[in-house]
Amino acid sequence: FSRWQHCWRRSIMGGICCTEEEGTSQVVQSISVDSDEKAAVAPGDQLIGHWKNSVGKYSISRDASGKLVFLEDCQPPMVLTGTLQRQDDGWWEAEISDRSQGGAAFGFLRL
Repeated sequence: FSRWQHCWRRSIMGGICCTEEEGTSQVVQSISVDSDEKAAVAPGDQLIGHWKNSVGKYSISRDASGKLVFLEDCQPPMVLTGTLQRQDDGWWEAEISDRSQGGAAFGFLRL
């Protein structure tokens, strides 16, 4: 594998099966709730956080429009990102691009 392919294989593909960075439980998101109303939990909130697996670290967060965004800084200098969309079969998928290369297409991610 070239360094680029090796990074892809280690980072994105390794991201399919992951564990949390700190311990075994995850605080999904801090939500402020008035006592008179219940907070709505959006699909995908369970994915939000900073994650680590045996080959690297990545994060999933919501952007200003509420979409789930995958982000990973990788070596060689790469910034991999994509917007996750829930599929009919229950998987979350994203087309991944490399910001360090002007948004060049990089591959796909399925969680």
